[in-house]
Amino acid sequence: MDKIKWTKDLKLGIKILDEQHKELIMRISDIIDSMNLNKKKDETIDLLKRFKNEAIRHFSTEEKYMDNSDYPDTAGHKILHTSFMQEFQALANKVLKGEAGFECAVEFRENIGDWFVRHIRMNDLNLASYIDGKF
Repeated sequence: MDKIKWTKDLKLGIKILDEQHKELIMRISDIIDSMNLNKKKDETIDLLKRFKNEAIRHFSTEEKYMDNSDYPDTAGHKILHTSFMQEFQALANKVLKGEAGFECAVEFRENIGDWFVRHIRMNDLNLASYIDGKF
């Protein structure tokens, strides 16, 4: 399975968001590796907890940018963040129940990793373009 990697086309030009995106992509990759390699359940759970905290912090930061710039799609964008966190929690619950391994890694890659990259390319890039044009 290919790793999720930070690439230049994911750069928004907003330093804090770019740094957070890089960190979250690295954490997603670590979680996928942990699941795929069937590492200890506690190790994977620790990685999931760290990711969850970072994702919450990141979405909060992003939402402050939306609120401060009167971004027109703030409500829709926030709904995407909520949906993402719900999907994340559903997958984390599988790990808590002992369902890790290759299948879980694939599901995490598709539902969390691929989603996150698409979200940056589409939704976050639109936000960054709006902010850039506004200020």
